[in-house]
Amino acid sequence: MTKEDNKEIENTVSELLEKEPQTSYLTKSKPLKLIAFFFLALVLILVGVVLGLKIADKFEKEVVEDNLSIPTGVPSTDDTANWKTYTNEKDGIQFQYPEKFRRMDAPKEYFGLIDTTNKKPRVTSMADIVFRKIENPKKTSVEKLIMENTFFDGSGLNPKSFSEYKKEKIENNYFYTIDTGLFEGLLSSQYYFIRNSDVFLFDMYSSPVDWTNPDYNPQEDLLRKDLKLILKTVRITD
Repeated sequence: MTKEDNKEIENTVSELLEKEPQTSYLTKSKPLKLIAFFFLALVLILVGVVLGLKIADKFEKEVVEDNLSIPTGVPSTDDTANWKTYTNEKDGIQFQYPEKFRRMDAPKEYFGLIDTTNKKPRVTSMADIVFRKIENPKKTSVEKLIMENTFFDGSGLNPKSFSEYKKEKIENNYFYTIDTGLFEGLLSSQYYFIRNSDVFLFDMYSSPVDWTNPDYNPQEDLLRKDLKLILKTVRITD
């Protein structure tokens, strides 16, 4: 190859380089990096939205679903063999209660029980245990409905948060419980039973109790123990 040929090749290469400006690696990769960044941001946003919806909906689903799969029958035992049975065919719920309890005349929507072995003068005209279904004409959430039907003795105020309730499993059933008062010899507590959007309430009014005694333990109250035995027998019938 002659010097003239080499010179001609060099000139040709120079012309090509002048026609196509050089692009750095960073310049070429910048669009790809931007696309990757926006894609990652989109994924993070979608994950955040999904997690947010799950957290917001978590408790309500938990409440609603707790008592959907309760066995249709509760095995009879020696302790409950002679108990009486309350059945609400309209709402599809049933429970048993000891013979020592007498049904108290009450409004149609209530079912009240009096412990006939308690001979002490009571400080309230309410039955010892009152069962009723809470109506929900406004179709409010389960949590709001329960809080609206809870009143603290003395103040008449509602709970500020649903976290004030305790979730308690009794036999095969879940209840949301709260003590509403220990005042002037009266211990009052509520046990809420939820099935789908239906809310049932067991109110307990134990009296008289030694409420000024520092050794008195509301959890060991005799009426509460009886109520928990009753709650063990609650079952869905439909």
